Amino acid sequence: MPVKKYIHDSEKIEFREHRVPGKVLAIRIFAGFIVSLGLSLIYFLLISKMFGSPKQTLLEKEVEIRRHEFAMMMAEMEHYSELLEDIRISDEVRFRPVLELDPVDDEVRSGGMGGLRRHTHLEGYASSDVMIAATEKLSNIRRRAAVQSRSFGEVRDASDEWNRRLEHLPLIRPVRSSVRMGDVFGIRSRHPVTGRIGVPHRGQDFRAPLGTNIYATGAGTVTEAGWSIGGYGYYVKIDHGFGYESLYAHLSKIEVSEGDMVVRGDLVGLSGSTGVSTGPHLHYEVIYRGVHRDPRNYFHEILTDAEYKDMISARNTNLFLAR
Repeated sequence: MPVKKYIHDSEKIEFREHRVPGKVLAIRIFAGFIVSLGLSLIYFLLISKMFGSPKQTLLEKEVEIRRHEFAMMMAEMEHYSELLEDIRISDEVRFRPVLELDPVDDEVRSGGMGGLRRHTHLEGYASSDVMIAATEKLSNIRRRAAVQSRSFGEVRDASDEWNRRLEHLPLIRPVRSSVRMGDVFGIRSRHPVTGRIGVPHRGQDFRAPLGTNIYATGAGTVTEAGWSIGGYGYYVKIDHGFGYESLYAHLSKIEVSEGDMVVRGDLVGLSGSTGVSTGPHLHYEVIYRGVHRDPRNYFHEILTDAEYKDMISARNTNLFLAR
C-alpha cells in the first residue's frame, strides 16, 4: 500500500495530503531514467575497457589466430621461394648447360611484372600494404614456378633427345675386349701391302681371328653392305644419324642387308681377310660429317670379355623386349 505524504498548512493550521503534479513527476522519472542510463553506460564502458565485451574478445582472438596463420603463410611462401631458387640454380648450372640448352632470361626467371597496379581491390584498408605484399609474393612464386615448369619441359625433351642420341652414337668396341688392337688411326710410315709411305690410315684395326663376331657400335640404318672395289673387301656401313657413320671392313661374311635397322650390339658380320689385307682382322672406321675420326675416342678398354658379352646380351634382350 503506497505511503501518503502530508504537509502542515500553517495558515489553516491543519495537515493536508501532499500531491506532486503529474508534470513534475514525469520530469523526475525521466531524469532518473537518464541518470540510470548514463551510469549504466559509464559502467559498461569501464568494464569493456578493462575486460572487453564478449564479442570484442572473440573478435580479438579471431584476429590473433588470423595473424598467426598469416605469419605461417608468409614463412611457407618464403620457404617455397628459396626452394625455387635452389631449383633454378640446379637448372641453370647442371641441367641446361649439360644438354646444351640456352639459359633462361633473368627477367623471365624473376617473374616480374613491374609498373602495374594489379591489386587495387586490396587498397584502402588498414592492412592494405601487408595484403598487397603477400599477394605480390604469391603471384611471383606462381610465375616463377610456371617458368621453371616450362624449363623442365625443355630439359626433359632435350634429355630424351640426348638419350636417343646416345643410343645411336658409335660408343663401343665392334669386337670383344680380348681382341687386341692393331694399326691405329693416323699416318702410316709404310702400307703393309702396297708399301707406300705416308698413307693415311683412316680407322682402327683389330687383330680378330677369322670368324670373330663383329657388332654394330650404335643404332642406325645399314646404308651399304657388300663388296668394295676400294680394297675393303666385304664391308658394312651404318648411318647412325646425328652426322655419324661407322664402317666395318675385310669381313668374311655379312649378316645384314642394306636398309636394315640395327641397334648397338647387333651382329653385322664375321671378321675375315677379304680385300687388300695381309691376314684376318677387322678394319673399323668412325666418320663424323664426312670427316674420319679416331675410333679410340669413342670407346674404352676397361671391359673384360665377360662384361662385354653381358653388355651385348643385355642390350639385345632389352631392345628385343622394347620392340
